[in-house]
Amino acid sequence: MEKLLYSPNLDKNGLKFWMAYPACESFALSSLGYMWLYKIADTTEGISCERIATDSAKSKTPIKHLSAIAFSLSFDFDFMGVFELLEKYGIPFYSKDRDENFPLIFAGGPVITTNPEPYKKFFDFMIIGDGEEIFKKVLEILKLKLTKSETLEELAKLDGIYIPFKTTRVKKLTEALHKVIYTPILSEISYFKDTFIIEIARGCMNRCAFCTASYI
Repeated sequence: MEKLLYSPNLDKNGLKFWMAYPACESFALSSLGYMWLYKIADTTEGISCERIATDSAKSKTPIKHLSAIAFSLSFDFDFMGVFELLEKYGIPFYSKDRDENFPLIFAGGPVITTNPEPYKKFFDFMIIGDGEEIFKKVLEILKLKLTKSETLEELAKLDGIYIPFKTTRVKKLTEALHKVIYTPILSEISYFKDTFIIEIARGCMNRCAFCTASYI
């Protein structure tokens, strides 16, 4: 059972969009950043959003009808889950091998913000920094239903978007500290079962050299 703490967009005829989490669903439901962006997509008019994880039942949406897939990467080993999901749906790993018959595939999250370069051959574009506001702009551009190259041209105009092999400089996005996020869905299968979580801080002031949280 899931309890939504928001009012979703009920139009299922909009642009087909997946929010993908490269690990099991119980972890996805406990990932505050991922779930908050899913809430944004699920409340955006003209977007028909589906949540998928590595252990989700296979979607009934044909890949050719899908416009985009967004991945959220919190840990380096999450990339194995990216490969697993791409393989599951018969999607080529490398962006150069995906023509107009395949959706745009992009990613964000701490791993991507820290160092996007190891992943540039796999994603069509990446979000650098905090994603709450830029994600809304990305969705609005996707709703225009342009070709891939035209979509990337529009995305390239936005701060915080890195397009591999094209972008030479990216401004990392940072949200205002008073804009906290919280659990949008309560679930019995979440790793933190039926638990409401609220963000009280982002990053860390201690600046330990080994810790990513101090620097992104």
